[in-house]
Amino acid sequence: MTISEMLASTPATTFQVQEKRPGIFQLIAPIFHDDGDMVSIYLEKASDDTIRICDHGMSLMRLSYLFDLDSDKKKKVLNDIIANRGASLESGSIELIVPNSDLFSGIMNYSQLVSEVCSMEILSREMVSNLFYDYLGESIERIREQNGKLTYIKDYQPKGHSEINVDYAFLGDGKVRPIYLFGVKDTNKAQQTTINCLTMTLESVPYKSIAVFENIDNVTTFARNSLINASGKVYSDLSSFQQKGAVYIENELAG
Repeated sequence: MTISEMLASTPATTFQVQEKRPGIFQLIAPIFHDDGDMVSIYLEKASDDTIRICDHGMSLMRLSYLFDLDSDKKKKVLNDIIANRGASLESGSIELIVPNSDLFSGIMNYSQLVSEVCSMEILSREMVSNLFYDYLGESIERIREQNGKLTYIKDYQPKGHSEINVDYAFLGDGKVRPIYLFGVKDTNKAQQTTINCLTMTLESVPYKSIAVFENIDNVTTFARNSLINASGKVYSDLSSFQQKGAVYIENELAG
């Protein structure tokens, strides 16, 4: 099946491709930057079953006109943005490999990634501080989309405990204990989450807890160990939760 045929069976029926070099196709689609320029997206076969979506370095070139990646921190933020979308940076080209059947959703995901990379604001201190929680929310929403039986409540307060804020609560069908998930970006959040877990345990609140660290090494040893001891399940970073979190939640709620 050709790339055009793959797109024809998706909502992208108006998308077109133009072969620029043998086996390399440019996507012609209504996906634009803020200034009206079309986003540069190229498609090529990575294998019989997968497609490589890339930009041949055009996104970083565009970013360089407005913003200098002149510090390790900025470069780390850039790499984190790319990695959290499941993509990679290969010799300046942002690449995302997806199964043939996921080509349309891959293009949409890739276009959002390019938008983030090309935005100066995404590298501001205020936005950087919120990236982890944004990506955690997206990961949890993907879990819900993949399993329609799973539902969650964001910013949940357990009954009788308005002082406790749970980032995401999976309540299930009421036959098993609910799962309370906490995102942990820094030491302060780790300490607060530990207090919340200990409070609920001491007051016999029925629950199971999950703590998802942005990076467990960024939290002090004492705060990290305290939370590990207080929490039922810990993921050391977002990537590990994205890989294994859905299965754990589904199994726990199944009883």
